[in-house]
Amino acid sequence: MVAINASRLDPSREASKMDIYTFIAKLIDPASLIIATCVMLLWHSKWMIPVAGLVTAIAIEILLAAVQTLPRDMSDTLFPGFLASSIHAALFFHIRSAIRKRRSKKTKIASAGSENV
Repeated sequence: MVAINASRLDPSREASKMDIYTFIAKLIDPASLIIATCVMLLWHSKWMIPVAGLVTAIAIEILLAAVQTLPRDMSDTLFPGFLASSIHAALFFHIRSAIRKRRSKKTKIASAGSENV
């Protein structure tokens, strides 16, 4: 009798692998990064990160649907795109915050030095 490995036949396991692959592909997508950066340039508050992720994910899905010749189901990749775009927006937000803190420290040091003269 041949033993069958049940984990190989489980379709949900294959679907979860595809979700992970889709998420990784969305995470390294440069178009999504550019759109998320442009959206976060418009909004400066931290609570707008998920909104920027949603706007970016929807914009990318619309662009993909417009460019591809075959019809596609946007619901398969919208959630991984939302997660990846939110990560892009959060990274941009925190990098911009760190740069602003560094600039404000430099101006405080420069202004303190000019007051002593």
